Amino acid sequence: MDGSKTNPAAIMSAPLKSKGKHRQIFYEKPEVKKQDALKMELENFVESVKGKEKPIVDGKAGRDALDVAMRIHDKILEDLH
Repeated sequence: MDGSKTNPAAIMSAPLKSKGKHRQIFYEKPEVKKQDALKMELENFVESVKGKEKPIVDGKAGRDALDVAMRIHDKILEDLH
């Protein structure tokens, strides 16, 4: 493992494997490209309106996300009263 990519915070959630008297901690840190998610979403929306691309998130997925958000909102209000 490359020591330059170790993350001390990963120790709290990493799986432990026991080999004899010592425990080893293994975790993965994938390479993630920095991207502007909102910009990508809006570009996809424009291209899908033009008929050039399929929407990444369709209407059903959007409605499902809204339903989850509304349920969370309702539970928060319920707990406040």
